Amino acid sequence: QARAEAYFARAVEFDADEPAYWVDYGSYLFKLGKAKNGLHAIRKAYTLAVKNVAIVGQVAEVLRRESYYEEAATKLRSALFENSGDQRFRQLWQQHPSPPRGAG
Repeated sequence: QARAEAYFARAVEFDADEPAYWVDYGSYLFKLGKAKNGLHAIRKAYTLAVKNVAIVGQVAEVLRRESYYEEAATKLRSALFENSGDQRFRQLWQQHPSPPRGAG
């Protein structure tokens, strides 16, 4: 685990502007139970790639998996607004599932 975490940390250190690295790192941190750091990495990925439909979709997927349904919806809505002329973002928004009952 420590080895993998170090690998991800080095990847984002060497190429801090690569959102795919941040998504992977954040997802891994969540799996380790490091939610605060995982959220930071996922949010960084989103900030770097709000115009990249694939990254925005991955960010929303990780947030939903970790029960951050409201933040996933907010980020998708924001990306849809930011990219209002791009049908791929509208489709991504339409595919966003509703949270399970009682989840927030």
